[in-house]
Amino acid sequence: MQKALMILGALLVVAGVLVAAGQMKYRDKDKVVDLGNLELEASREKTAPVNWGWVLLGGGAVLLVAGALARNKT
Repeated sequence: MQKALMILGALLVVAGVLVAAGQMKYRDKDKVVDLGNLELEASREKTAPVNWGWVLLGGGAVLLVAGALARNKT
């Protein structure tokens, strides 16, 4: 349990840093025209909101601390 918390926390911290720095991007499709059988879509590249990065970073830090404080019950 301890190692799993620490691994998940580290992954969340890395993802949070990337999102907060504006390095994580995704594509969004918008329907521009819809005339019967004719459909036109526009695809745009967007960055994830910086606030999500801070949330991921904080959650990862909490999991890292919880993993460090957890004791093995073996």
